[in-house]
Amino acid sequence: MTARRTRREFLAAGAAVALCGGVRAAPQDRDAAFDALLRALAGEAPPTGTTDRAAAARAATRLRFEKLDAFDPAGLSADAALDYRAIHEGAQQEADLCQRFPYGTTAPPFSPYVVSPRGGAWTTNARPEDIAADTAQIAADAVCGVVPPDFIIDATLAKLTAAHTTAPAPVAAALAAQIAALKSIRRHAMHDAGVWRLPDGEACYAALLKLGTSRDIDPQAAHDIGNAQIAELSARADKLLKKQGLAAGTVGARLHALGRQPRYLYSDDDAGRARAIADMNARLARVRGRLDPYFKNFAPGEISIQPAGPGRIGYRVAPTTTTPGAYYVDLREIGRRPTWSLPTVVHHETLPGHLLQLPIEARAHPRPMRLRYTPNAYSEGWAIYAEQLADEIGLFKGDPLAELGFLQSVLVRAARLVIDTGIHFKHWSREQAIARFFDIAGDAPDTLENEVDRIVIQPGFLSGPALGRDTILSLRETARGKPGFTLPDFHELILKRGQMRLSLLAASMAT
Repeated sequence: MTARRTRREFLAAGAAVALCGGVRAAPQDRDAAFDALLRALAGEAPPTGTTDRAAAARAATRLRFEKLDAFDPAGLSADAALDYRAIHEGAQQEADLCQRFPYGTTAPPFSPYVVSPRGGAWTTNARPEDIAADTAQIAADAVCGVVPPDFIIDATLAKLTAAHTTAPAPVAAALAAQIAALKSIRRHAMHDAGVWRLPDGEACYAALLKLGTSRDIDPQAAHDIGNAQIAELSARADKLLKKQGLAAGTVGARLHALGRQPRYLYSDDDAGRARAIADMNARLARVRGRLDPYFKNFAPGEISIQPAGPGRIGYRVAPTTTTPGAYYVDLREIGRRPTWSLPTVVHHETLPGHLLQLPIEARAHPRPMRLRYTPNAYSEGWAIYAEQLADEIGLFKGDPLAELGFLQSVLVRAARLVIDTGIHFKHWSREQAIARFFDIAGDAPDTLENEVDRIVIQPGFLSGPALGRDTILSLRETARGKPGFTLPDFHELILKRGQMRLSLLAASMAT
């Protein structure tokens, strides 16, 4: 008991030194031991190819945490001590989730449903035995009362049927068995969307929310934060929309109407795509000269915006000292994206967003296992904060349409938080969630149905970005009250260690 209390006190304080056999251990020796443990844990192969794969994976998750828990962090350097805290916290949450709720997936992003339109072995060119293992778990979970909503089963069956038609014979046979298993449980499916209806479902969602956001927060508090963000952003958007002659209806409905006006749409052809790329690169060129006062040693390297190519989704390549970086933008549906929506995308994806953040993270060399236990709440939270910073320093000044694009972008993230908690905590229906999403933000990046269904499948995960922005802003407000505060110093502290769990972001700024 005494040893456990000593470690907990160490973890709370981020302390540093202990005696080992009467000799004070050098931090580099303890760090080396810690890194050796992490390499060993990372090298352990996950169970595959057996029908009891889920049980084996849950046991492996628990064993991984127990090995971490048995490691004495005393004597670690400050950097390694913080990583230990982050990894230990994430591993404990993951192990507790897998032990208490023995259904669904066993690796992030977590889902109560082992097979869905977005998840399962079938999505990864898996071996027939891996698909069979998922099929066995579908049946076992159903016995426990875990059946996806009817609309999720229907969407999954459509995807599996399409995959079945082109799969090689052994995989096709495994998919056929999985299709049969889903059809078998379809008659037991309900239309209710939230995990609250599953065994111990309310507790399951509370755990998934903490795991998916890396922040110790309860569903009601998260819901309230989302609603507060929506109220503030909507008030600004309302004033700007009225100046565009759009005074009637919800903010989301008016944003939707504005985004459908032909004068604000790119043509869905090569000329329209070329124009979109040129507009985004012009915005990028303007921002480069405006960020020096807000960041220390600002040197992002060469960056450009390029088309992702036919059929490709958007992606980023971070700049290095020797190679240029780029954001490769998805132009497949450019005819649906209004011109005024793209300026804030530039700031989110490039400067001062991801392509400023990612090179700093690369230089920090974060331990890979820390990144495993850091969901997208930090990285996407920073990128949304970057959009707000662009607004605060005047990058949308004199351009009310670009400002509306910024507001809609942040409203989408806040809507995801409110919809997530609404479905899984407030017992909203799928239809209620879709309608609420439209009223808040109008069109989302994908169709509203897909947005809501993703939230149904991955509870807690899409709440992270809005809570990441909230965490950064709260830390900034606290820092402003201290002597000597400057934005460049604050930004350096937020970014210097790379991605970090929100629960430990303040602690990471102190090391």
